[in-house]
Amino acid sequence: MKPAALALLFSIVSTAMADPIERIAFGSCARGNLPQPIWKAISEFQPDVWIWMGDNVYGDSKDPQILRSKYDLQKAIPGYAAFAKTCQIIGTWDDHDFGKNNGGREYPSKRASQAALLDFLDEPENSARRVQEGVYWAYENGTEEQSLHVILLDVRYFKQGHGGPDAELLGEAQWK
Repeated sequence: MKPAALALLFSIVSTAMADPIERIAFGSCARGNLPQPIWKAISEFQPDVWIWMGDNVYGDSKDPQILRSKYDLQKAIPGYAAFAKTCQIIGTWDDHDFGKNNGGREYPSKRASQAALLDFLDEPENSARRVQEGVYWAYENGTEEQSLHVILLDVRYFKQGHGGPDAELLGEAQWK
């Protein structure tokens, strides 16, 4: 299983989603330099929430401005721009939108990458998600009788190693 596929498992913080959620759509691996006709079909599904699962853009670069330009390119795609007006958009990242292929805690621009992702997701400026280390988060919606809890992991910010007993993926804050 890809690390991004784990993104709906754990978190330590939570935010309420505003309106009742009936339909969720999710995806990853968007390349802003290629056609993206998929947004028409996703729009027709009429999701209440779209979840970016990682590799939202391919911005691999040591320069955070290149990453930001890739997010801007994605936001400017007409089909995506129209879709983004119709539902709440949340998400996490994987390596390519983190900024370094297979990168982890050693990546020197991770704070700038975090800010770029949260800007792309239109995360509020006063969000605690902007000051914590990593982009993990949880959202809750519904009532006691019927509820939805979306938990997004960050499998990059704290990642160290590539397996074995000393490898780390989530970091202490997410494990707590």
